[in-house]
Order: sequence, then C-alpha cells, then structure tokens
Amino acid sequence: MSLGADDAAKLESLHVAASGIAAATTTEAVYETAVTTAEDVLEFDVCGVFVHREGELVPVTQTDPAAPLQPYEDTRGVLGRTFQMGESILVGEATAHSRAEPAADSFRSGVSVPIGETGVLQAISAEPHYYDETDLELAELLAIHVTEAVTRIRSERDLRESKRKIERLHAVATSLETCTDRETLLSEAVRAAGEVLAFDWCLISRRQGESFVAEAVSPQTPMTAGDHLGGVENGAAGRVVETGEPMLIDDVPANPVAEPAHDSFRSGLVVPLGDDGTFAAVSDERAAFDETDLELAELLTASVGAAYDRIEARERLHQRQTDLDLLKDVYSRVLRHNLRNDLNVIGGAAAAAREATPDRRGELLDMIQRTADRLADTSERARQIKRVVDRTEPVRELSVRRAVEPVVRRLREAEPQAAITADVPSGLRVEAHQELPLAVRCLAENGIDHNDCEPSVRVTAKRCGAVAELRIADDGPGIPAHERSVIQQSRETDLEHGSGAGLWLARLVVDRSDGRLRFPETDDGTTVVVELPTAES
Repeated sequence: MSLGADDAAKLESLHVAASGIAAATTTEAVYETAVTTAEDVLEFDVCGVFVHREGELVPVTQTDPAAPLQPYEDTRGVLGRTFQMGESILVGEATAHSRAEPAADSFRSGVSVPIGETGVLQAISAEPHYYDETDLELAELLAIHVTEAVTRIRSERDLRESKRKIERLHAVATSLETCTDRETLLSEAVRAAGEVLAFDWCLISRRQGESFVAEAVSPQTPMTAGDHLGGVENGAAGRVVETGEPMLIDDVPANPVAEPAHDSFRSGLVVPLGDDGTFAAVSDERAAFDETDLELAELLTASVGAAYDRIEARERLHQRQTDLDLLKDVYSRVLRHNLRNDLNVIGGAAAAAREATPDRRGELLDMIQRTADRLADTSERARQIKRVVDRTEPVRELSVRRAVEPVVRRLREAEPQAAITADVPSGLRVEAHQELPLAVRCLAENGIDHNDCEPSVRVTAKRCGAVAELRIADDGPGIPAHERSVIQQSRETDLEHGSGAGLWLARLVVDRSDGRLRFPETDDGTTVVVELPTAES
C-alpha cells in the first residue's frame, strides 16, 4: 500500500480505533464502532453494516439514519456478490457497473468488503469515483478488525452457552437416573433435547427386525412414535449403528448416505444409542447443526444409555429373582410332592410283589414300571424348566420350519400310534427364545397324552401381519380347565401332573419370546395358537 500523508494518518488512526473495536463486548457495539470509525477516521460518506439473516443481507447500523439502506437478497447486486464470493468490490460509477443495484439514484460510487462469513461493510457516496483503491484497502483492514472481534464475541458467547448447556445436561443426567422404565426415560430424553439443547425436531429409534422404528419423538417433529425410519442396511442410522460413530449431515439431499425418513429433513445429526438404537436431531434448514451440537448430543445420549443400562440391570435382577423363586417353587412341588408320591407307589408295589401271586406280581411290576416312567418324565420336565429359566440370552431370529420339523420327526418315532403332520412355510422367520422347539414339543405331546385313541396332531404356521401364528391342533378331548388356567396365572399353581407342567413350560418359552399363547374355541379337540413377532416386523 503506497500512502500519502493523509492516508498514513488514517492508517495510524485506524490502528488506534481497532483497540476500541477489540474491546467491544457485543456484536452490536462492534458494528457501531466500525461505522463510526469509517466515518470519522476514514472519512467515508454513508457507511453501513449488513448482516446475513435467512437469505437476506440486512442493514443493522449506519452512519446516516436517513440514508435509504435496505435489505437485499443475499445473491443480488454488489452487496450479494461481496457476501457470496467473499471478495471486495470498488464501484467508481454505479450507473456503469454491471452488478450495481443502488437503493437510491443518488448513490453513485462505493466500496463493499466482506465481514468474514457474517455480513458486509459498505460505504456509499453521492459523488462518482469518490473512493479509490487505498480506500478499499483501508476498508478491508477495518473489516478484518470487525471480523476478528465478531468471531471472538460469538466464540465466547457459544462457549458460555455450551457451558450452560453442559451444566443443565448434568442435571438432566441426575433426573434420568430416577427413571424406572424405558418409556419414561426416552420421553425425558427428547424433552431435554428440546429444552436444553434447543433441538426442535428430535427422535430416538431402535432396530426392530430389518428396519428402524421411532420409539420417542419430540412434539414438533413431523413424525410419530411407531413410524418406520428406514432399513438397517442403508441410511444414516444404519451406518451409525454399524460403525458406532456419530454423523453430522449439513445437506441431506447432497449426502450419499442419508436417506431421510421425511421430505422436510434438510440437515441433521445422528448419534448411536446402545448397540441397536440412535438419537437424531433434524431440521428443515441446511447446516442447522455444528460440531458443538454433535458433542452435546453425545453427552445426552451417554446419560440416556447409562440410565437405560441401569434400568435393564434392575429388570434383569428382578426377573432373575422371580425366576429363581419360580424355579424353587417348581422343584418344591415336583420333587417333593410327585417324587414322594411316586416313590411311595413304587415302594408299596415292590413290597406287595414279594407276597403276591405270579399274576398279581406281573400287575404290580407293570405299575412300578409306569410309575418309574412317570417319575422320569416329571424329572425331565423339571430339568427342561430349569434350562429355560437359566438361559439369559435375548430372543433371536429363528426359522419356524427348522424349529418344528425336528420335533415332529422325533414325536413320530416316539409315538408311532399318533398321526402327526406339519405344514410350515420355509421363509417364515420369527424373533423367539431359542427353546421354541421345546414349547412346540410340549404342546404337541399334550395333544397326544390326553387322547386314549389314535391321536392326531397337526402343526401349521402362517404370517398374520406383524406376527406369525403357530397352531398346534389335536382331536383329543381337550385340555382340562384346571390345566388350561395356568395360561392366566402369573405363577404355577398346579404342577402335580406332567401335562400341566408341560403347558406351563410352553407358556414360559412363549413369554420369553415376547409372544402370546391362546386357546381359540373349536368344535372338537384342542387348538393352541402361539403368536410370535416376525423377524421383519
């Protein structure tokens, strides 16, 4: 910069004024000091600062309140060009400049310089060629000081705001610890995201089968709980769950991974929540979130995840204690009652056999054999119950045909007098406890054991919406009311008969599969329907 005496004095005064700009504590004060410096120090004519707001460049301060400065679209004229391209422009004669769109005919020349990415500093004069290259360079120096001050103020403001949000998130974490169920926890989480983090649209999703489903949604979000959000093999949620890494999306249409669940979503952030869920905040504006938002969202989801782990741990502990109490009750009833009775029968029959005639001795030996077989069956049923109770693995995806066919094959071998058939589609898959074959076996055996004639049992399955129906139908006399009642009981009340224990065991497996066991009315025989969630639902 080659300066004359006057320009050198302006430069020196500009450096002095810069300290005042740097000392400002608000952006408004920075802008006011900037235009005052442009007028008093740089001897600019009409000067104003335009700030970018929602697609427009809006004048926020000016040296002459009467000057007709007005908002411009951020792509129009010299002002828009300066902002969009980040380049300074010197206009010697507005009437001859291809981009000039002066707000008044009296505006003939000017300088326009960018203020970082926030706005534009512009000086205008009624005289042609009022400003020269030196004025432009001085204006650029002034704009640099303004940009640094605005950046500092906004950074300090953002830091204070982040600290406030973090402090409030700590309070949220404490409140989340008091939640006793998942529904309340997730509701509190989306509420906190709105009130603390100012995320207007947010939702929590969890994998169900091959897609993600919204579990909790903030009131303003254009979706509702239960909506499907996309498949697990694609989209941002699938990528986040697969990698365990959060994702910030500035422009949804331009992002190759994003597959928005709603047409209005333009930007968002997605954070993993546990092993199969996500927290997401979305907006209908581009670049609505930054790295700080992402970090705060991660803090929130960490608290939610920790609270959910505690809820699950409490539920597992409670379920385990219930199972142990139930198992104790089963062993007490089965082993103490049935074992004692059957051993008494065997002991009495053996004693009687010593004094009996040959014919009577044969009858007593048959009785001993039948009682021993019944005792073995009872012991096996107790062992099966313990096996189901002891298994703590979650439900898994199972093929219904693979669960049914081996059971049918073994029953045909063990019960040759029974007609046992199966009709199960090959592609039907469910989410169920891995002991599902045992439940099928218990229900099928129940139909055989209650029929004194030549029993007939048919096992069929079909998909009905989001559930699969597995039917076990027989032509026997039906299940006694006192044994059927175990379906309505929260605890086993009648285990004196092996069939009652088998029915209860089937219910235990179905319950642990998040399914339902029911008995539809039939004209003859008994039909038991097992309803299980399909793997795709």
